[in-house]
Amino acid sequence: NPTPVVIPVSCIGARPTAEVNVEEVEFVRMLSDKQETKMIKVKNTGKIPFDFNVVDSWMSPHPRDRPAPAEGEAPADADDLGGLGDEFQIYPISGTVEPGSEAVISVEFASREPAEEDQAKIFDHDLKIEIFDAEKFLGIEQVLSVKIKAEAYKVLMDADYHDQPEGQPPGREQHNFGLVKVGEPETRRMTLKNTGKYECGFRFVLRKGM
Repeated sequence: NPTPVVIPVSCIGARPTAEVNVEEVEFVRMLSDKQETKMIKVKNTGKIPFDFNVVDSWMSPHPRDRPAPAEGEAPADADDLGGLGDEFQIYPISGTVEPGSEAVISVEFASREPAEEDQAKIFDHDLKIEIFDAEKFLGIEQVLSVKIKAEAYKVLMDADYHDQPEGQPPGREQHNFGLVKVGEPETRRMTLKNTGKYECGFRFVLRKGM
């Protein structure tokens, strides 16, 4: 009889699994024209590598199923689709993570001045991170959600100059004391009104006479 040969065979069945270090990224009260970057860490808690893909409204559907844009066709505007908008930059938006490792996704918010009629622009959006096997055999295995919150605001102040000369052009208001005798003080009044959303400060800077 032939001598039997025993070949040990083992197999571990695994699916991609991941977790994020935060459930929410918030940029609190940023003045217009300011910029800040925060991080999202995506960790591979499974036994096999996975690919990730950051998906926002303007990125859908999944890259495997997304048709190439037609030649000369402009991409859809993020704001029209309910996406984060041009104020945000997210990178990288895709990659591969080995078991036990993590990927760092940067979320950069560059606040822009709100529209003239608005005191602030508020963002409240869910960012999706799709997890799928590196060979793309199984499709999307997991979808992680991170809420993105931000607020861009501007300082709004109205100045009311009292006792202005008749016919003074708008935007050219001033306090003109004219000729003042020594020892006879003159007073002019102005009112500053904060028409913005938040408290703000002020100071007067006096230039020396020529």
